Amino acid sequence: MNERQQAAVNNLTEIIDSLYNQLDQGEIPTMALPLRSKKNIEFDPRYDVWKYGSLKTNRTAKTVQGATMMLRTVYTVDFIEDMIRNNKSSTLREMYYISEGWGHAKFHTQDESNLLAEDLETVSSCMREDFKLRPDPDSINSLVATSTLEMGIDIGDLNAELNVSIPPLTSNYLQRVGRAGRKSGAALILDFAKSDAHDLFFFEDPQEMMSGLVATPGCYLNAKDILRRHFYAFCIDSWTAENPSEHIIPATIY
Repeated sequence: MNERQQAAVNNLTEIIDSLYNQLDQGEIPTMALPLRSKKNIEFDPRYDVWKYGSLKTNRTAKTVQGATMMLRTVYTVDFIEDMIRNNKSSTLREMYYISEGWGHAKFHTQDESNLLAEDLETVSSCMREDFKLRPDPDSINSLVATSTLEMGIDIGDLNAELNVSIPPLTSNYLQRVGRAGRKSGAALILDFAKSDAHDLFFFEDPQEMMSGLVATPGCYLNAKDILRRHFYAFCIDSWTAENPSEHIIPATIY
């Protein structure tokens, strides 16, 4: 067991000890977690990444759903500590399948197990690798995205970017290719040109695309669907911030 893994065991044990201590004192167990809200996302200039801020929400065992999550937390921590002590490892998918033997604590979807692993990373200040949890071996570490990814998204480990056509404007191009290489400072960029005049022009002179004019972005207030979505997101954010301990967005919405 290396130093980081020992720290993970110690931090996870403290989390579970806190839950048991609350039970011993006749209290309903609660666990503080970062608030999953746009209001709680802030930029860390030291590492050039976006991260959760200081706003917290409390996961409580007052409800059946909350109590189930607490039970899953105990089982998951026990599973992680057993892997570390026995020098084993598991994928997130394997942990999801293994939970079938956890009775009432079993996960109904892999998203639920993934979110809990993310929660434990955050509250323990450890990384998933320290838990001996690894990506699925047959998974492809890639992201398929529309132009939505052009702005405001920081994926530090992204080191390659592929355009299936040449973006329409210089601003579009620079924003898209700028998503890659933010952690390492270098990235592989691949552009596939279609057989139209626009793509073929910049295929012949790619430097022209990168050195072109960057126009000031605009906002179209007549786009009612976009305004409706933003207003809906604002309402959800306001609702969760009003009472974080009770107003919790469920992991799965049926």
